[in-house]
Amino acid sequence: MIILTPNRRLTTFLQREHNLQQQALGKVVWEEPKIYPINVWLEQLWQQTVHAWSYKILTALEQQLIWEEIINSSDIGQQLLNVKITAEQVLKAWESLQQWEISLTEVQDYVDPSVDNLNSDTAAFLTWAQSYQQWCQRNGYLDFYAMVGLLLTEINALAALPNALPEACGFYAFQELAPQQQKLIALLRQAGVKVRELQPEHGMCDLQQTIAIGADDAKHEYALAAHWAQQQLQNGERYIGIVIPNLDECRKDVERIFDEIFMEPKYNISAPRPMATYAMIDTAVLILQLALSNTVDLDLFSQLLRSEFVADSTGLCERAALDVALRELQEGKFSWQFLDTQLIILTGKYNCCAAFMQYYRQWRALMPKLQVPQQSTQAWLAVILELLTSLNWPGNNSNTVVAQHLLSRWRMLLGEYLHLDVILGEHDFSKAWQIISKLTARTPFLPETKEMPIQVLGVLEAAGMQFDKVWLLGMQRDVWPPEPKPNPFIPFAIQRKYDLPRSSPQRELKVAKNLSKVLLGGGKQQVVVSYPQMVENAETGISPLLRDIPRVAAEELVGDVAVAVRHGIGAQLDMQPDVQPGMQSGMQYTQQWEHIADELAPRYHLPITSAVPNTVPGGSKVLKLQSNCPFWAFAEIRLGAKAIKQKSIGLTASDRGILLHEVLAKFWLQVGSQEELYKLSSAAVQVILAAIIQECLAKFKRKRPYILTPDYLMLESQRLQQLLLVWLDLEGKREPFIVYKVEQASIVPLGELNFKVRLDRVDQLISGEVVIIDYKTSRPQANDWFGIRPADPQLPLYCIATKLLAHEIAFAVIRPEHIALQEYSNITNAQKADSWDAQLQVWQQNLTRLALEFAAGYAAVDPLKGAVTCAYCELQTFCRI
Repeated sequence: MIILTPNRRLTTFLQREHNLQQQALGKVVWEEPKIYPINVWLEQLWQQTVHAWSYKILTALEQQLIWEEIINSSDIGQQLLNVKITAEQVLKAWESLQQWEISLTEVQDYVDPSVDNLNSDTAAFLTWAQSYQQWCQRNGYLDFYAMVGLLLTEINALAALPNALPEACGFYAFQELAPQQQKLIALLRQAGVKVRELQPEHGMCDLQQTIAIGADDAKHEYALAAHWAQQQLQNGERYIGIVIPNLDECRKDVERIFDEIFMEPKYNISAPRPMATYAMIDTAVLILQLALSNTVDLDLFSQLLRSEFVADSTGLCERAALDVALRELQEGKFSWQFLDTQLIILTGKYNCCAAFMQYYRQWRALMPKLQVPQQSTQAWLAVILELLTSLNWPGNNSNTVVAQHLLSRWRMLLGEYLHLDVILGEHDFSKAWQIISKLTARTPFLPETKEMPIQVLGVLEAAGMQFDKVWLLGMQRDVWPPEPKPNPFIPFAIQRKYDLPRSSPQRELKVAKNLSKVLLGGGKQQVVVSYPQMVENAETGISPLLRDIPRVAAEELVGDVAVAVRHGIGAQLDMQPDVQPGMQSGMQYTQQWEHIADELAPRYHLPITSAVPNTVPGGSKVLKLQSNCPFWAFAEIRLGAKAIKQKSIGLTASDRGILLHEVLAKFWLQVGSQEELYKLSSAAVQVILAAIIQECLAKFKRKRPYILTPDYLMLESQRLQQLLLVWLDLEGKREPFIVYKVEQASIVPLGELNFKVRLDRVDQLISGEVVIIDYKTSRPQANDWFGIRPADPQLPLYCIATKLLAHEIAFAVIRPEHIALQEYSNITNAQKADSWDAQLQVWQQNLTRLALEFAAGYAAVDPLKGAVTCAYCELQTFCRI
């Protein structure tokens, strides 16, 4: 006798149960049971027919591609926004018609030409279906359900062959039999096969309990179920089921939460992920995608550069540093020639990534092969393998069990691409990459792992399985029963007539009732039903089909863990197997955390410099960071921690500030004084400014040739020139001056350290007085200069360095909405001490204190203005405040 099941998971379960029974009987060796998923058995049966040599069977992916090609090439297809989704719906419609044995002629009879808007989808489907049938006939292909239809006509012929059909056959746990399957059963019986329809026995044992729990939300629900399952394992249970209706949609959250709670593998999850979601396969597709591109996308190349599946994985740290250096360019895209040059410069500068560069050159050398306009799948497959090998894919980290299974499935996938030659014909490399990408995105992959005590399953997979205890999650009223989803390509009248899947609320209710009965009988000792009480900020309740189940609080089921999970610390609970179950929760909440103050780093050792001894790199920025947050200064100045630069779409605010400083410095070095400025006509000033701006912008252009386009630079030049012309007009109205110095460096000793400051400009007035001018592209905030920890100590440092009087310090505020020259003494609240000398002394004391703290290694996480300071810091992931 053979047993047929609806899916592979149920087959595995029955084989496991049979093996346990044999072991319980004391057997050491026994005959393997003949249990198959029904589709596998039908394919085996097909191989014994005379038609097996005449037709090739399409895979599901091949079907999808054919439908997409047919839809794409149609007039209607040209108007569609998403051909892939349309093809998926069309394929489902086609399979439903075959399983329910509904002909295209009958569908055509339901199309009413007078109602165009209601029948346009069906009319399009009929056209595509005819094209699909013609393609299959022309090329000698059958899809699976067409194969089954032809197989049914050969059942009597197979009965005449020895051992072709079994003596007896059991259909186990089929919740519904489609007409095609019902016809199979009838024909098998006619051929003398004893057919039985089997359902699992759901006799409730005395110990069984069925209870319902309301969780705060879905993630709270997953965490509760995981902790409950962990407790059951500690109590000696061996087989636990976690059943989730929408497992495909929530798999990531479920997997993440279960991984946090279980310190070692204890569960299998049935929902397969697409191959493309695995990093190793994603890297392979990326290698092909980048090789195809005319320009290099930085994000994609960064992903390749940092991948452990290319080149030599021992150089990952060096490659990460190279990635950071490339991002300093702040270019989103660049040419291959530009990238080649930058890689040579950067790897030479930092003496790194020699192994990667060797593989990179091999890969680049193969790119001309991709320019061949049209080739067969076999020819492109050879090129694909060359490209992957040239970068040493999959690297040195492919020896795990999952990686080996992935590689095996990848080779099968390439074989599927190879057999698409009849569908694709000769094509370019772009098409080859698209197909490979589609195949990886649509091919599900579930690693082969050993049987685990906890099984996380979807509803249909769990139906028919028996567990010691089972938890049914996500049983809220808007999910169970599911909403109907009639197929838009089959007339609704036909769907209702034949009661097709997902066609009506009545059908979904009937199916959900049957499944509920089966699932509630799936736990030998206990069944827990749960639902989230809030979904997307809306209240919900338990399904009406399950409302009679008695409710309990989560605390009654899992103890104090429920409280911890509710407050987001459930994943931190360390459930050790050697702790007695009754003591676990008490231990978790009575433990005392030990707090260690670690605010003092080793003393700062100055780097050896050939210039002024004991000079701190960074100048006034060191004091600013130390004042705003000591840890920020320690991390950025001493550890070199900094955020990775992001690509920009133009000049950043910082770039514009640097540009303004450079242009004004060059302008005054050339002009020299207000008198010389008077001598220049307006046109002459514009010519000088334009030339200087072009010279300064050229430096940015060389660094970012793709982002800074000629049109963009022209607009930037015009913007800056208009801004500076207004500023220079204001300069002409000042007291006569000469520009004495530009970008003057000065050293300020504070404690045991020296700090370098750079003065934007020093003017000498006709009176002989000296004025320091500091260019500002933001408004000066006087309050930031005062206090024991001044938020912006740059101006106090200038004042200490020069010992000038208050009216001898001025700010050039140059902003589109506000241009002004402000003397320090005229700024409101710009002095807190009784006199200027006293103010200088206070600043000296405060800045010296900051310098001494930095030198001593004081690195407390202590933001000056709390969250306001942290908002400007890019190191939150480091300090984790």
